Amino acid sequence: MRPTRTILLTWLAVATAWHPVSAAEPVTPQRPSFSSDPNTTAAGTLELEAGYLADDADGAGLPLALKWGSGPSTELFVGWSPWQQASSDVTGIGDVSVGVRHRFLDGDGPMTMAYQVSGKVPTASADDGLGSGVPDLSLALTSLWSGQSSSVVAYYQAGLIGRPASSGVLVDHALALAVGIPLGDRLSSFLETTGTWRPELHSSDVQGVAGFGFAVRPSIVIDAAVNVVLKSGENLVSGTIGFTVNLGRPAG
Repeated sequence: MRPTRTILLTWLAVATAWHPVSAAEPVTPQRPSFSSDPNTTAAGTLELEAGYLADDADGAGLPLALKWGSGPSTELFVGWSPWQQASSDVTGIGDVSVGVRHRFLDGDGPMTMAYQVSGKVPTASADDGLGSGVPDLSLALTSLWSGQSSSVVAYYQAGLIGRPASSGVLVDHALALAVGIPLGDRLSSFLETTGTWRPELHSSDVQGVAGFGFAVRPSIVIDAAVNVVLKSGENLVSGTIGFTVNLGRPAG
């Protein structure tokens, strides 16, 4: 078994056996889709997201995210990959991302909305091809419509992407639509399509994700997904497995 998979299974075992200071709340998974929905971590509690990602170009990684419910409708989060692989012989740490998500529409109806602001701190090696070496900033708006037999997430993101060895920034646009379908009390599935375009570079790509989630209990959800990215002259297929766990309220 690869060491990375051993690490992931160890994280899952620890999360399953975790006994929080307070009762854990139901989780609000934001992985493994590209988009985020308006749900936020329960106020005063911590959530951990962890996974293993591999693609058909010898890329791999261990994405992590720690989320804090700072209020009834607000979440702070930080993400990082302690190990990632750009090719079969190039490995290292990933970039750090930090951000906030705030739900501003949350009434009695089926629709909720939130905005998200996030930034990237370039901690990965640009020389090894593990990162760009420059910071990024992203602004996003997300909405969720919940019906009896399905749910729909519409997500738009505008990114200000740093340009290595040059001045200025590159504007990046992404639009995603995801449909979630429950398959029982514990099992759910989703399909997502995302279009990304960069006007200054006259480039674009389309990606599709199909996956499922299984609730071990309300505070732990295991997930798996397959992602296909279609680019001009280059396609990329990747797979991911992981989990989200609510750790309850910390001591103090």
